[in-house]
Amino acid sequence: MLVPVASLGTAEMSASSEHHRTHPPAAPEGEGLLCDAEMYWHLFQQTPDAVLIADDDARYVEANAAASALLGYSRDELLRMTVADVFLTGLAWTEQEYAAFLAVGHWRGELELRRKDGDVVTVEVVASIIRSPEQTLHAAVLREASARLRGQQAMEEAREAELQIAQDRARLAFAHAPIGMVLAEVNGRLREVNRVFCDMLGRTEDELLDLSVDDITQAQDVGDSRDLLTLLASGAIDSRQVFKRYRHADGHDVPAVVSVSVINGADGSPRFAVAQAQDITEQLHMRRALVEQQTFTAAVLENLDSGIVSCDDTGTLMMLNRVARQMLPDHETVAGPEAWSEHFGLYRPDGVSLLPMTELPLYQALQGDVVRDCELVIRARSGKARTVNVNGHAIYDGDGVRIGALVALHDITDRKGAEAALAYQALHDPVTDLANRVLLSDRLQHAQARQIRNPAPMSLFMLSLDEFDRIGDIHGYRVVDEVLGNVAARLHGCLRPADTIARVDGAEFAVLLEETLPEDALAIAAQVLDVVSEPIDIAGQPTTIQASIGVVSCGASDDVEQLLRRGDLARQAAMAQDEGKVRIFTSTMHDAATQQISLENDLRDAVDRGELAVHYQPIYSLITGRLDGFEALARWNHPRRGLIAPATFIPLAESTGIIVSLGEWVLRKACRQIRRWQQSHPDTGRLTMSVNLSVRQLLDPSTTQVVAGALADADLDPDQLMLEITESIVMHRGSARTTLGQLHSTGVRIAIDDFGTGYSSLSRLHSMPVDKVKIDKSFIDELRGGAAAPLVAATIIMAHSLGLQTIAEGVERAEQLPFLRLHGCDQAQGYLFGRPEPADVIGDRLAELAKRRLWTTSVDPGRAKQVRQ
Repeated sequence: MLVPVASLGTAEMSASSEHHRTHPPAAPEGEGLLCDAEMYWHLFQQTPDAVLIADDDARYVEANAAASALLGYSRDELLRMTVADVFLTGLAWTEQEYAAFLAVGHWRGELELRRKDGDVVTVEVVASIIRSPEQTLHAAVLREASARLRGQQAMEEAREAELQIAQDRARLAFAHAPIGMVLAEVNGRLREVNRVFCDMLGRTEDELLDLSVDDITQAQDVGDSRDLLTLLASGAIDSRQVFKRYRHADGHDVPAVVSVSVINGADGSPRFAVAQAQDITEQLHMRRALVEQQTFTAAVLENLDSGIVSCDDTGTLMMLNRVARQMLPDHETVAGPEAWSEHFGLYRPDGVSLLPMTELPLYQALQGDVVRDCELVIRARSGKARTVNVNGHAIYDGDGVRIGALVALHDITDRKGAEAALAYQALHDPVTDLANRVLLSDRLQHAQARQIRNPAPMSLFMLSLDEFDRIGDIHGYRVVDEVLGNVAARLHGCLRPADTIARVDGAEFAVLLEETLPEDALAIAAQVLDVVSEPIDIAGQPTTIQASIGVVSCGASDDVEQLLRRGDLARQAAMAQDEGKVRIFTSTMHDAATQQISLENDLRDAVDRGELAVHYQPIYSLITGRLDGFEALARWNHPRRGLIAPATFIPLAESTGIIVSLGEWVLRKACRQIRRWQQSHPDTGRLTMSVNLSVRQLLDPSTTQVVAGALADADLDPDQLMLEITESIVMHRGSARTTLGQLHSTGVRIAIDDFGTGYSSLSRLHSMPVDKVKIDKSFIDELRGGAAAPLVAATIIMAHSLGLQTIAEGVERAEQLPFLRLHGCDQAQGYLFGRPEPADVIGDRLAELAKRRLWTTSVDPGRAKQVRQ
């Protein structure tokens, strides 16, 4: 407080002064704005205006950061200084004026002060009195005057100098007081008002001087105002500070703190009342804003989805929001941190061990630790457990003193459940609920680790269901899933609970048998085969599914992937044998697999190295006995292994996808070749060329364009190209069937190759774009010595009834021809007519082949019809 030094008492500062230097002061009695001394303290420290507080000895007992910045002194330096050390001039108040200040409790004005660097600064000063049971303090709020205000002050000083001649100092102080000043007769009539008061009420001085105190007071305060004037007029009191609401010119309230003092006349009787009115509209707005902010903050905390819990520095719980109260019922009766775990059911993440006090997040935060992503389980008395993620920290006051702690509780039960479900899904097959390949590898690694500590034999099965794809082709994938689930249940039923069963691929399973001797593993494998091979009901029909098992012994030092590969090689070997269907891995299987990989690598570059060639086998008409065309067949002459059979490298090309590029190469080469033969031997007629088309090629989206390009490149008519597809295409749906339809629509003809070896039937062909059926060699071989072959005859009849032509494959003996001709088979090919030969060999003999006629007599159409009937 900036006060006259001479007027301050000489009493020593009370013992509590030092306390005020380092601790927030107690809230003034009767103030209800914040009801929290600590909050006053924080506002004091954070206010942008400089604030100085002095005791009755004019010594500073507190200064905020803005005061230090304004004066250039540190807080400690200021607390060793007095009012006179800072301000160049004191307040030249009379005892009566100072008494009025003490009565009103407020003062506003401008003073000069000297900074630490010597600069003199003019500041606006608002002074007030702070009373407490221990002592009376004086507070001053300082704000540096702007250049405009200093200029205004200079003008006012000049004006005051002129007015000084005509008015006394009292009227000058009255007119230029920084707060509203009113002089009224004790009967209430206004005599003088200053400019600030006029601005407060939105009226001119003349307007106000025609009014009374009642006229400018809101109706609800008129009675209190009259009572005050009565007391002043009677001499009962000489001053009083009150709160009242003035009425603005537009009718709204102007709240003000008013200090009223009486002025006696020459006879000593009260004549006038002088009032100092401080407009507190802004303060009330600030108070309302603070209350609204507190209400808003409380509402936000209450409606957060996370639980908020705070405690004071003794560990007493202070605040729990709605979510926290739901998580932690009965919080009103809980004692300190030592009782929290048992009272609230706080457990470690395992949900079994109660948290000791030292691991409680709120207790840790209270010790000053920052808690980050701590997980714990809250198990309510109802038994329902919730997993929560906790973050928290200590709460400090403005001086850095720890006054409590706060934690936020985020319920992550659902997230943990989802994570567990995702983890389970990542390690288990969704169809069979068995372990997948990842979990199998992990179990195998753990089993190997146990082998190191406790050596024991261990075996691995790799089991596959033979020819399983046909179930999906015939019945669809829903039935496939049902069958796989049935097989999984059977495996569980015949194996030990400790054995790991996994589904590693489509129809492939793995079984890990720990502590199992090799001979026992073979016996178990045979038992598994028997169980799996028991008939399964599929679409109402009992169906037997055969299986193959590969067995490999596992060592602690074996690589997991290598063990799985060995088991797979043994399984493939089991599939290749006719009986037994169980094979133990041997090193020769690995050597064979290595050779297979080497062969695959060689095949990839065989075309570029010129190792592949196309041979052509003639196809003859069984009606005319003349040459109809050729079938193009790929041949591979390996530089080291010699001639490799198509039965060896074609499946390899299929499995690796090489068949797509290889098939395109054969197609283009064959189309160009038949066109050259047509041009060089025009007397041969419209010879056709048959080319095999694989399933992979049909699934390739570019196949239609590849075929069109090959025809265009060779200038070959589409109907002179026959594409031969395998019988399995009949079972396919989707893109393969679509591609086949697109090819047929261009005029290219389609033939079903090796008919009778698959799982289709002629009845299925009526809906497919097919022109011919090639009867497999295995059926033609039955025509020995002129014997009848009912299946061949039935196939020819059914095909013709569907408008399809037939071709007999693998015709090797002349004795087979009469039956085929008699039953109306359209074409034939085989060693009887010629082996597949290179293009140059065929070219040299093409004229001879074209003129050659297998017979001169034709079949009696009536007899052939009678036989077919």
